[in-house]
Amino acid sequence: MAGKVIAVDAVAGASVEKDQHMVIIEAMKMENIIRAPFDGLIESVHVEVGQAVEQGTSLFEIVPAS
Repeated sequence: MAGKVIAVDAVAGASVEKDQHMVIIEAMKMENIIRAPFDGLIESVHVEVGQAVEQGTSLFEIVPAS
């Protein structure tokens, strides 16, 4: 489902914990919070506020914590 990025809480180089808020996408007038799937380090962020995204779009990359 297509949506629009309304918030980006992820910053490249920052560490994240599992379930931490990363990106909020609005689709069909509903806000969908995308959370970190595991503890790790954000390697890169691929989206910005206002950007339209399609299903399957890579939003960010996280390297697992060791």
